[in-house]
Amino acid sequence: MTLIRELFANIDAVLLWSLVATGLMTIILQGSQSFGLSRLSLPYLFGTVATSDRRWAVFLGYGFYTAGGSLFALLYFWSSPASVMQPGGSEPSWAPCTGWRCLPC
Repeated sequence: MTLIRELFANIDAVLLWSLVATGLMTIILQGSQSFGLSRLSLPYLFGTVATSDRRWAVFLGYGFYTAGGSLFALLYFWSSPASVMQPGGSEPSWAPCTGWRCLPC
């Protein structure tokens, strides 16, 4: 397999679960804010970077928050050792030191 093919082998599953995880985190944050347990709204915070209008800030913030969560999941997936393993269990030649394998035992 080539480098590009290895990196994009499971991209559909990564994108799906990154959207699910980001959505679940957003629901938890909004629920805690609704019950008065927290005053923090990350989507609102991210949205205020682009606009000062309160309604648009929440709307844009959800987009930024979802995109950021997906980007984080992709970077995390590509940096994990399991995503670059060869079928036989050996590491590819282009990634000699990936993730925790860089640390001495």
